[in-house]
Amino acid sequence: MDSGIVSVFDLLYREYSERLEDFAARIHGESRYLSENIIWTLLGDILTDPSYALLEAMPEVRLRDLLPNTDRLDPRQRIFVRSVSAVDFVVFHKVTRRLLLAIEVNGTVFHEARAVQEERDRTKKQILEAYGVRMLSLPTNGSGEERRIREALDHALSDG
Repeated sequence: MDSGIVSVFDLLYREYSERLEDFAARIHGESRYLSENIIWTLLGDILTDPSYALLEAMPEVRLRDLLPNTDRLDPRQRIFVRSVSAVDFVVFHKVTRRLLLAIEVNGTVFHEARAVQEERDRTKKQILEAYGVRMLSLPTNGSGEERRIREALDHALSDG
């Protein structure tokens, strides 16, 4: 069915809107998940916008590498940070190296079926918020990913 609403995650399905064909041909990334490679490609496209010239993105970054100082966290959160927990993508300011935004891609089948994963995502979000960093969650059954990423980046830059 051809819909007026197009999501980059439509590419996860065999049949998708013709409007996504050019984008589909450019998808790249090193993740084993197509959904993450889709967002990595989209994020790269967004960061070519001159208004984001001072921003840089990195995929799959462990929390312990982002937050070497865990003074603002409770003991449970500190243990979580020292684990193998990571965020799918982070966006930094190139000059100051300040972390501006974390992005998580949430595959609906994986997350909806697992209360444990929902709790892990909630903990990640709380930890990042303790350091003034917003976490943007992009469910693979959602839409408007480019708009949502741009809004989150604009919000982070205006706070900065």
